[in-house]
Amino acid sequence: MRMATGLGGRDIRLYNKNRVLKYIYRSGGTTKQHLVEALGMSLPTVLQNIKELLAEELICELGQMESTGGRKAMVIAPVAGVRLSVGADVRKSHVQLTMIDLTGAVIHSRQMSMPYRNIPAYYAWLGETIHDFLREADADEAKVLGVGFSIPGIIEGDMITDSHALGIRAVPTRAFCEHVRLSASFINDANAAALAEIHAEDSLDTFAYLSLNDCVGGSIVLKRRMYMGDNCRAGEFGHMRLMPMGRACYCGMEGCVDAFCAAPVLAEHASGNLDAFFSMLGQGDAECAILWNNYLDALAISVNNLRMAFDCPIVLGGEAGGYLTDFLDAIRLRAGRINTFGRDGSYLHTCKCRRHASALGAALTHVDRFFMVDRTM
Repeated sequence: MRMATGLGGRDIRLYNKNRVLKYIYRSGGTTKQHLVEALGMSLPTVLQNIKELLAEELICELGQMESTGGRKAMVIAPVAGVRLSVGADVRKSHVQLTMIDLTGAVIHSRQMSMPYRNIPAYYAWLGETIHDFLREADADEAKVLGVGFSIPGIIEGDMITDSHALGIRAVPTRAFCEHVRLSASFINDANAAALAEIHAEDSLDTFAYLSLNDCVGGSIVLKRRMYMGDNCRAGEFGHMRLMPMGRACYCGMEGCVDAFCAAPVLAEHASGNLDAFFSMLGQGDAECAILWNNYLDALAISVNNLRMAFDCPIVLGGEAGGYLTDFLDAIRLRAGRINTFGRDGSYLHTCKCRRHASALGAALTHVDRFFMVDRTM
């Protein structure tokens, strides 16, 4: 989290209060002394913030820790369900809804099949579906911070300027939330998945996230913040040229990473079902094996290019990325073979958030806002 310069007294108090609250929720429970040591605050400042947060019922006292000699320390812990957030990952054929609490834990999740159409009836259905989802989860709307919408496309300000996956251009974001009685935020699906990975992954502060969904996208994470670029298009790894004069890409160019590494490259061999493809692969299907071998070659070149550009860990995510853990050693080996500076592919990782990462990340936008955390740069 960044702290702006020139904060007034009230802003500094709010900043410190949110630091205390965030630490308690991220740790799952701590003590006053641990807060003093971890946050570098004075004991009176910590005590005052705890007093206020207890009064607001955002934290609670669970009891005392086992004594190691001397007075037992009181455990300060999060309050389950005190605030909630919803993520809505809008896809071509369905919408994934995920509800989380302030710890990022998933409270309720559901997927609804509905082809996307840029018409009023679809947006009315979307709003009704979200509120039905809240009622189904028995969620008090007063506790819901908002709905985060994950969109597979480029979002600039309050406009979705282009989404090949949804087949739209220049659609105002308000169309998606006009029937939702809650605060709304919008984020690109790959950035949303990367945000979920930031929250799930404690060992990597900086990494490039390669999203292998229906379209290939990505995100650049620097010190736990996402680099957005001049036009909010940073991380469009799917349109790096992998092979000049290669396969046609939907963007009109040829040889893009997307044409070789998008999830449908594999799924289309199994009637559009990615799970079925990997099942067939595991059963020794010869055609699947050939396709998989070619896919791995293209993926290895792609991740090696990212490694050369950023010299940081690469995380494989998205729908296809969730299947790659069992193949990680093979992918590392292929990538290492073409690495100019060595044969070590250990920089390559698979995502920790393997299911519904974009919906989770979209919900986390409101949690970060609640904790006053800015994840963009």
